[in-house]
Amino acid sequence: MQVALQKALTEIKEGKLSPVYLVVGEEVFQSDLIRRALQKQILKDSSDWEMNFEVFDGEHLDTGELVRSLDTMPGLFDTPDTIRLIICTRVDKISPSGLELLSAYLKSPSESTVLFLTASKADKRKSWVKQISQHGKMLEVSEPYDRDWPRWKPLFEKKLKKKIAPEAWEWLVEASGRSLGVLWMELQKISVYLGSEKQLGLKEAKELAANSSVANVFDFVDDVVSNRPYPAMQKYLLLIKDGENEIKLLSLLLRQFRLIETCMENLEQGISDSKILGSRLGVHPFFVNNIIRQSRRHSDQSLNGAIQRLAHCDHQMKTGDGSLFDAFLIPYFSSQGEKNLSINSLIFASSK
Repeated sequence: MQVALQKALTEIKEGKLSPVYLVVGEEVFQSDLIRRALQKQILKDSSDWEMNFEVFDGEHLDTGELVRSLDTMPGLFDTPDTIRLIICTRVDKISPSGLELLSAYLKSPSESTVLFLTASKADKRKSWVKQISQHGKMLEVSEPYDRDWPRWKPLFEKKLKKKIAPEAWEWLVEASGRSLGVLWMELQKISVYLGSEKQLGLKEAKELAANSSVANVFDFVDDVVSNRPYPAMQKYLLLIKDGENEIKLLSLLLRQFRLIETCMENLEQGISDSKILGSRLGVHPFFVNNIIRQSRRHSDQSLNGAIQRLAHCDHQMKTGDGSLFDAFLIPYFSSQGEKNLSINSLIFASSK
């Protein structure tokens, strides 16, 4: 977990509240951690939820209404230490004039109100962001880097009150597409099935996530890098029907090809010990044998070709000129020896 995030959560739990919190980024799990911690600390009973809590959305917001709410004092029958909690999501959608009005409030925020803001992005040069940096806390969130994932395991174990086996953790992290939010939903689901069981192992993880889209993502990537075109296309179709993001699938494929590339480089240097390779790849040793197996399907030429095609596909998808299917899967599998692939291949795969 990020040091800044952990510090903020600890301070909130201890009652050391800032008048303003701004969480910037698309990753919602960490934002929810802060929001829930504030709600738990500030909203003690049903009266607080009813009288001292409001939620606003930045898009089409009447900023004047928000500021009036921020300036409202707790009720006459509240205790002197009562604090109001105001949430405004998507603050980056507020109009420039609205942000000026908000900035005026942020110069001297109320001591009896905590304002919690979220934004996909925030320009640190803007006055309202500078005011938050001066008088409150600004936290930037994103999906963890590879090296950071092990730090999240104790938090999830504490929340679930269960121990998660290292190999189960690694499998679920991969199967969730390295998304904290998706991982947490999967862990909650599995935890319900396990009931009073205190240990979550790899067997349980695979069995209980086997029918979920996260498992299909994991298997889809394996089918692609292992050159299994028709199973890969079947899973691709199912994932797209389930609303899976193609950019996310592309990034997972690129990551796996990069892992294979690093694995091949180490194998050429005579390094084959799973613990050493796992450390160099940034994965649990349990997964090393599978990556070695995948690497044997590739030469330097085929690997470089796959990575270049993914880069080209990324450009086409972002400019609206193609999809993962026609811009990567078809040319990639064709280069691997499947010469008769076309759009009919996807239709055929979907009917199997």
